Amino acid sequence: VIPDSTTLVYDNHHGGGEILGGEELNNGQFTELPLGTGWTPNEWVIAGGKATLTNASATTYLVQSGVFDSDKLYEVSFNVLSFSGGPMYVRHGAITGTAFYSAGVHTEQVTGSAGSFYLRANAGVSVVVENISVKEINGNTGTLA
Repeated sequence: VIPDSTTLVYDNHHGGGEILGGEELNNGQFTELPLGTGWTPNEWVIAGGKATLTNASATTYLVQSGVFDSDKLYEVSFNVLSFSGGPMYVRHGAITGTAFYSAGVHTEQVTGSAGSFYLRANAGVSVVVENISVKEINGNTGTLA
């Protein structure tokens, strides 16, 4: 669901009337075997349906390639079970999104920049993440000025 406070507008006549399309990520639940299928974890550990980073030694990324197409609108969401340090960001292609500093469900609408999905964590961050999802927002989208 897109919050009322956004300046985003959409025409859901396309996509069968559904606002959100299908899942763009492979294994955002971290359950496919071998564990971590689809992900480049760097310092992250994938186990038990979660991705865990403990006291990152430097800026590090949890990466999945080929997720975004240029100029399409996406909803990115994930659940942060625990968090310390900071900040962390969603990065799509070459664009870094909004910083976050807390546990909870995080949702962000982003315009795709061709390429990979990243969760970027700065040095010193410890975090446990589950249920990462990226879905295209169907229809003709625009922004209210």
